[in-house]
Amino acid sequence: MTLSALQTNGITRFVDKEFTLQAKVTWEYASVKIPENPTPMDQLRKKASQIVIALDELGSQDGKRYKGIQASGADLSRKEDAQGQEVYAFQNVNLSNHDKSYLMTVRLKLRPAFTKTHLENPAFIKQCNNPAYWSQTFEVEIVALRQTPPP
Repeated sequence: MTLSALQTNGITRFVDKEFTLQAKVTWEYASVKIPENPTPMDQLRKKASQIVIALDELGSQDGKRYKGIQASGADLSRKEDAQGQEVYAFQNVNLSNHDKSYLMTVRLKLRPAFTKTHLENPAFIKQCNNPAYWSQTFEVEIVALRQTPPP
């Protein structure tokens, strides 16, 4: 399922369910320019921030791109790449930061501030089905992942 299909079908229908999602993952760094001989403070800038499911496919709202959905998973880890920059890996294989699409088996969860009773509220459901609220409402647990074959 693509992010567009998830939006069309209503993302709230998939809470606590496992399904296959085709999407990109991304993370940011505190700084993009690291000196040749980094100081301990510069080393911190190599640290990857939280990995998220990128929502670029869905466009933007008011000229601002949608924030991604926070991702986690038992097989996700952080490691250093050949340039000494921290990257995310799945089962110890480095992931592409926003360049490649993956087929992921995921489990969609509500963030801790919400409960299943919120899903009984039609106004909550309507708001949550807007991608502008996905990053605030949902988390994705990545259970399995493989790179999407090139077109």
